[in-house]
Amino acid sequence: MGEAIIENIIFDLGGVIINLDMQRSYLALMDRSELQNSGNDLLHKHINFFHDYERGLLMDQEFRDGLRQHFEIIGSDVEIDTAWNQMLLDIPKERIDFIQSLKGRYRLFVLSNTCQIHVDYFEKQLSAIHGLNSLKDLFERVYYSHETGFRKPMSEIYELVLEENKLDPTKSVFIDDNPQNIETANKLGIIGIQMEQNGDLKQHFSGILDD
Repeated sequence: MGEAIIENIIFDLGGVIINLDMQRSYLALMDRSELQNSGNDLLHKHINFFHDYERGLLMDQEFRDGLRQHFEIIGSDVEIDTAWNQMLLDIPKERIDFIQSLKGRYRLFVLSNTCQIHVDYFEKQLSAIHGLNSLKDLFERVYYSHETGFRKPMSEIYELVLEENKLDPTKSVFIDDNPQNIETANKLGIIGIQMEQNGDLKQHFSGILDD
């Protein structure tokens, strides 16, 4: 891998650029639920509901109303959005600085399973804390699952990034914290790097990129 000629870097977002703790959102939602003894089994029972939202098959309001229906959530739209955004933690400055150091040397992209409620939230964080208008200040293209109709690990979303930007997969690195997402990237010839969630982003590129 160290001898590969790298031209393109595709970043996951949650757990790679933005620190992530999904359990915080689930617990925050359950705090607003009228269901008794609701555990992770309920989450798994409705996992396709969350996947559909990430694929843009549900609008934001349909998602909120679906939470009220499936989980008997009580709360306003703002309260539900606040609970759902609990998983999004900080965006460390050192990660922003590292990405900025790569601009001009590599073509940079984001490929994320996300939704509009999350995007609205972290874009405000980027502006308030890091002075950026949006992620598009850092990357050539940003691919959000809810805008494409696909989500990782579906091969279609990777192929979309490769084809639209005419990327050679063998000269492209994809970094993600989910092994299933890395597996799909590798099958398409992309160099996959699995990062531990909320780990040291820069460290994972040691020996891979130009000095």
